[in-house]
Amino acid sequence: MTYEEQLLSEEWKEKRERILTRDSFRCTECKNRSLFDKYRISLRGIGTNKMGQVIYVVFDKENGNLYRCKSGYTKGFIKYLKEIKKPSNSILALTGGEGVFTYLIATLILPDKLHLDDLSNEEKQRWQEEYLRYCSDETLENIKWIDTKGLHVHHQYYQHGKLAWEYPDEALITLCWHCHERLHNNEEIEIRDAEGDFMGKKKVCPRCYGAGWFPEFNHVQNGICFRCKGQKFEE
Repeated sequence: MTYEEQLLSEEWKEKRERILTRDSFRCTECKNRSLFDKYRISLRGIGTNKMGQVIYVVFDKENGNLYRCKSGYTKGFIKYLKEIKKPSNSILALTGGEGVFTYLIATLILPDKLHLDDLSNEEKQRWQEEYLRYCSDETLENIKWIDTKGLHVHHQYYQHGKLAWEYPDEALITLCWHCHERLHNNEEIEIRDAEGDFMGKKKVCPRCYGAGWFPEFNHVQNGICFRCKGQKFEE
């Protein structure tokens, strides 16, 4: 089985979901601060449409307008959120894009209660900017992230003969793209033989970060990384 096939398998998807859940859908290095640097907290609230899908009504701070962002969740998701949040929390969205092209990155339960309807557009914009600027490590720890997109499950070593999902949970950690890229640019990864004994270290391919392929480009020569030719490591 190729590494590409392993990452597309149900076994790996199940394993990946378990690791992400264990790590509370947070990068173990930056606690998802890098996502705050790239995306924005969208203020307003949630509801449902006629199809029973959960809709986020998001505030675009660039032009002060409100937009609807379909989440992909069903109506039962709101009940789930109410069960895990406290009256002192607020449910918001982390979103990308702009205007009608807004898309959902993650659902956030902030540790603070926000009275959004009492804020003017100018106050909403100022709150977003100040919250992201002064968000402390403690605040990041207290934010509950749900179904965060763009996270990777990183193998801390590679062992000959093991399939991607056969590694023990403690050998896997959750990283955001930024921290995953930095790790592979600055560190070599440990290689073990079939018995688990240390063999040495190798530099992971800086283009695919050890994946050997790009699933989003599967239509181009099966998505194989042109730099390492699917071998995952530098020569």
